[in-house]
Amino acid sequence: MEEYHLMTLWIMASYLVDDFKTVPTFYLSHKRERKEQAMRTLSQLAYRAFLAASVTPSALFRAIEMWKVTLLIDEAEYQIKNDSESAALYQT
Repeated sequence: MEEYHLMTLWIMASYLVDDFKTVPTFYLSHKRERKEQAMRTLSQLAYRAFLAASVTPSALFRAIEMWKVTLLIDEAEYQIKNDSESAALYQT
């Protein structure tokens, strides 16, 4: 139940991102079916949601700069293992 409260607050915070000095990160690590459902829900409710399964650092920065998106990255752990440039990005 606490997960739903946290997700709701995170969605609300995505609409006020310009008012924050830092932005919270939200990680989902449920069963595959629940994670996919949560990602679809977040993509519909978060402010300017941009759902990506794989994204390069340059495309990531370009999307943020151009459209001020809320990033929803699925399977980021696989990118970190397979791409050293992406690994450096996700570790910060």
